[in-house]
Amino acid sequence: MANTKDFFKQKREWSKLKDEILEKYLAPYLEKIKIFRNNIAIIDCFAGKGRFDDGSEGSPLIILNKISNSHACRLTHAYFIEEKYGDDLEKNVAPFSGMSTILKQNYQTNIANIKSICKDKNVFLYIDLYGIKTLYFKYFQQFKESKYNTIELLLNFNTFGFLREGCRLLLQTPSVILDDDNELVYEEDELNTIDNMNNIANGDYWQGLIREFYNNQEKIKNIEITFSQKYESELKKIFKYVVNIPVINKTTNIPKYRMYYGSNSTDGLFLMVDQMNRTWKNILKVTSYGQNELFDEKSEASVSRHLKVFFPIDYKANINELFDGKNFIDMRSLYVKIIEISGITYSISEYRKEIRALEEEGYIKIQRENEKTTIGQLSHALNFEKQDIFIERVK
Repeated sequence: MANTKDFFKQKREWSKLKDEILEKYLAPYLEKIKIFRNNIAIIDCFAGKGRFDDGSEGSPLIILNKISNSHACRLTHAYFIEEKYGDDLEKNVAPFSGMSTILKQNYQTNIANIKSICKDKNVFLYIDLYGIKTLYFKYFQQFKESKYNTIELLLNFNTFGFLREGCRLLLQTPSVILDDDNELVYEEDELNTIDNMNNIANGDYWQGLIREFYNNQEKIKNIEITFSQKYESELKKIFKYVVNIPVINKTTNIPKYRMYYGSNSTDGLFLMVDQMNRTWKNILKVTSYGQNELFDEKSEASVSRHLKVFFPIDYKANINELFDGKNFIDMRSLYVKIIEISGITYSISEYRKEIRALEEEGYIKIQRENEKTTIGQLSHALNFEKQDIFIERVK
C-alpha cells in the first residue's frame, strides 16, 4: 500500500490524465457559466500540496491558473480543503493572493462549510481523494439539498480499490484480485467495515458482485464494469446526467480509477463528453506507439469496452431506444439519449455525423425553426443553440 508522503514525490501518468481533464474542462466551463452572473465557487475537496516535489502543478495551481486567465475571474473564488498539507499548500498558492481560501480541516468536517459556500452560487466540486474510505455518498446527497444556482461534480473513484477492499472484508482475502501496480491505494484498514462500504456505494449491491466473482461466476473485469454502472446509477439520483472515463491499469487491463462527471446541465454534459473523449483518444493514440504507461497494447475496441457495454452501437437498429418509443424528440434530448447509450465513446461532432446519417438514409426527418438560410438555401444546420430543432422518427 502506498502512502501520501510518497504520493507527492512525482506526478504519475494517471495523475496527469486526471489533471488534463480538469484543466481542459475548466476554461470552457467558466466561459459558459459566467452568463448566469452569479458568483462561482470551485471547491477542491482534497487539494494536497498544490505542487509535486518534481515541480509539477497539482489541482490547486491548475484551478487558479484557469481562473486568473478567465473572463469570469472576478466572479470566481476557489476553496481548497486540505488538513495535512495545508501549510505547504498556502505557500504554493501565495502568488494568487485573494483568489482562494484554504480550509485546513478534513473533508468530512467541512461538509457544513461547503453547503454554506454553495448557497446561491454556481458550484464546481472536484473530489480527488487518496483512497476510498471517506467517500460517503450521503455527502453528495447533502450537496444536492444545498441552495446553489448550478452544481457540477468531477469525482475520481478508485473502483478497483473498492472491490479489492470488498474482497478483504467479505472474503477475508484481498489477494484474489491482487495486481502488480504498487501505485494503487487500497486503504486496508482494520477499522473499515462492511457498513462503511455500503455507505460509500450507497447500497449493498456490491456484495453480490464480489460473491459472483469469488464463486467463479464472473471475471473481475466484468465485475468492475457492472459495479461502475451501478454506482453511476446512484449518482443519477443526484445529477440528471452522469458520464465517466476509466483509467486502465497496465498490468491487469482493469480500470484503476474512474472519473465520474455529474451535472444537471446539458451544456456541461456536452463539454465534458468532448473533453473525456479527446483525452481517451489521446491515450489510445499514444498507446498505439507503445509510449503510455497506463495500457498494454490493445485494440481500441477491446479497451473501449470499459466505456460502455453497448460499444459499438447500431443506431439504426436501436432507433426505438433513441426515441423512447415516441415519434418526436427535440435535438438536445436526442444528443442526451445517444450519450446515455454510448457515453464518451464518441465526441459530440461524431454523434452529429451519426444523426446526419440517420437523416440522409431516411430514418429520421429533421424539422428546423428556420428551414432556409439567410440567403434562401435549404438549411442543414444541426445547432440547437441557435434555433429550435425537432426530430421526427420515420422508420
